[in-house]
Amino acid sequence: MVPLKLKDIREWLIDHRREFQLMEEEEFPSDYEVYELYIKLHQFMGFYAYRHECEEALKELETALNKNFQELINWTKKNEVLGSQKLLMFVIDYFICQEDVDEDLIKIQNGLYTEKQPFIPICCFSDIFMYLYWNNSIHETTVSKKDQLLIIKEVRKMLKRQYYNRDKV
Repeated sequence: MVPLKLKDIREWLIDHRREFQLMEEEEFPSDYEVYELYIKLHQFMGFYAYRHECEEALKELETALNKNFQELINWTKKNEVLGSQKLLMFVIDYFICQEDVDEDLIKIQNGLYTEKQPFIPICCFSDIFMYLYWNNSIHETTVSKKDQLLIIKEVRKMLKRQYYNRDKV
């Protein structure tokens, strides 16, 4: 299996854009596999647009971790739309259900994979946001001092393992 590079996906989308547009006008697309694949790849590439926003959020997270727990709560609230709305389908489609997929790949669909490296800021942000927002609900519950320390420690580990070591992936 050879994973696709972002360049490969972009080129395929460009090469098939006109064909897709023509099929959109049909009641029943003449080549449903190409039609469906175009939609899937286009949606997938749409998430890449959030890379810089995730990188900025992760930089802000580093600052928040060095202050106090309230700053971590503020960070979670500030990034609520990005994490719980804009990237929700990325998490569901490509992040949660990655059964039997190499650590350095993202499964787009059966038999179709891409390199994880360009998406590391998005994956790291999503993982940390899920941990803070969904798993621990720090934005809406009172967290004991002991749990605050554990949460901060875990977030630091996640950052180190996923984001700082990204060149090793």
